[in-house]
Amino acid sequence: MDLKEKETYSIDDLTTMTGINKRNIRYYIQKGIIDNPFGQGKGAYYTDDHLEQLNETIKWKKVGLPLERIQSIVRGLVSGDKKHVPDLPSNVIAENELWSRFIIENGIELNMSTTRSPFNPDECREIQKRIIQLIKDFKEECNIDKLVDR
Repeated sequence: MDLKEKETYSIDDLTTMTGINKRNIRYYIQKGIIDNPFGQGKGAYYTDDHLEQLNETIKWKKVGLPLERIQSIVRGLVSGDKKHVPDLPSNVIAENELWSRFIIENGIELNMSTTRSPFNPDECREIQKRIIQLIKDFKEECNIDKLVDR
């Protein structure tokens, strides 16, 4: 997908989506944490890449990392070099983190982070199938015809 096909946002859009004020977004750009916008002045615009960089910044700020460390993490992600990206504590979720919801059975679902899960979409579907089969086998083993609504 080239730049013309990407979703574009104004700085006001980014502020609304992330909760980060314009001043801080500009500061993150100045510090090299976030890429420069495309265009200049009132015509400047941002893409999903900028939104992802801001969400990463939010996540790592919640953990308490200094901005210099956050910059190296975000720059590493931009360049594709993830070896310097530490594991995020499981209790930290970015405000706009995307999750996939897999329905297993009535009342049972599996939720997986699309940004932190080590599995690709095909692997996620395979996990879903295996969990469904595991529940089916368990019900047969325990002679459970169907779950009772509570």
